[in-house]
Amino acid sequence: MVGLSWEFHNQCQQRFHAEGHLKMLFRLALSLLGGALETLRAQSSQEAIDQLLSEAGTLSWLGTCVAVVNQTLSWDFSDASTSSGVVGLSSLAPSTARADVILPGKGWSDVLVQQTTLDLLYGVYSLCRFSRDDALAHACRQSLVDISAIKGDVFPDQAARSAFLDHSLLCVLALVPSVREHEYVDLALIILRLMSNFQAKAVMSVPRAQAHLEALGGLTCSLMELSSSSDEPSLREALDSLLEVWSTMAVDLQMREEEPGMLEALAPYTAKIFRAYIDKSLRDAVREVEEWDAADEEHEDKSVGEERLASLGCIARAMLGDGLTLLSQLIRERTEALRGVLVEGRRLNDKEAGVALEQLHSLVSISARCIADEAEGELPMVPDACAQVSALAAARAVDDPVVVLTNQVVETIKVAPRVASCLHLGILLLCPCQQLPFSG
Repeated sequence: MVGLSWEFHNQCQQRFHAEGHLKMLFRLALSLLGGALETLRAQSSQEAIDQLLSEAGTLSWLGTCVAVVNQTLSWDFSDASTSSGVVGLSSLAPSTARADVILPGKGWSDVLVQQTTLDLLYGVYSLCRFSRDDALAHACRQSLVDISAIKGDVFPDQAARSAFLDHSLLCVLALVPSVREHEYVDLALIILRLMSNFQAKAVMSVPRAQAHLEALGGLTCSLMELSSSSDEPSLREALDSLLEVWSTMAVDLQMREEEPGMLEALAPYTAKIFRAYIDKSLRDAVREVEEWDAADEEHEDKSVGEERLASLGCIARAMLGDGLTLLSQLIRERTEALRGVLVEGRRLNDKEAGVALEQLHSLVSISARCIADEAEGELPMVPDACAQVSALAAARAVDDPVVVLTNQVVETIKVAPRVASCLHLGILLLCPCQQLPFSG
């Protein structure tokens, strides 16, 4: 109320949570949503559902219930850790910011850590996602993003954590076959939050781990294809989130030396993602050359591209030897095509040369991130995975993939600028090479 102090409002908010009113309203909202869900499922068409959800419909109040769910999940639980359960003085609720991690505390276990709650929220969204009311669909989707962020002692034991993770992945990935363009960002964010909060070991240990990884791999590859043929920024944002998911899992499992079997189980999926990204880069290079207009050239934020390449480098290291061999082959093929211009006088039109150079730039950029991490000053950081690949090659008395790729990049650096100069083409190839261990 106007005229009352901040302390008074804050104390009211503390008591609202501590005395159970917040939880009571959340339960009531869920109960009403459960009844609405049964009614919506009984409808024979989307038109009938839209009629019920309209302002004049009998379920026009559903949006209010979803708002209560969202406001509850956005509550600041950060200081709800005292024995009395009273929220600390720093808490002001509801918060307008959406948290990456939500820590509601053990008092909410009986409500939030339940398969029935997940089924209810995903069920409501599945029936509202194609509604004419975009605001309602977005609000429902936001509740799914938020509940994927719960963490901490709200889970009574490891079995509850595993069951929540497994069922959450099952529910979100079930939306993928009918996903629409504007949904990709939130679906990717849900998966990223789950993977970040539960870590790779938990993901690899759930009962349906293989099915989840297959579906997630398919979604990631689909996004790569879509982002290559569309200029929609949301698709690239969603793809970046999924690449972060894969790289986080790969790095986490690489650090668990006591459980090498999990990294080996992940490797086939990361290899598929790595190959799909290379194919995307080659397609993008062709498109870049075909559609380039000096008068209307747009460049993506360099830091975003660097983060994407850093994620890809981590993804590749789960099966690094095969990845480096593939890169060496692709770089060699394009370098030899360009060498023919210099040595054999082979004719190559500007477009063909431009595509080859653009693809080489992408391939060398990827190579740089596979065999070197971000440098500290002038000192290149060679990842442990490279040393392991080299040691394995030495033990088998075969060519070292790290050395082969490095030598191939050096050869490309000699050839590509000369071809570009002969054909009066610009070239950016040397830029990513500065990150390689042999540079400088």
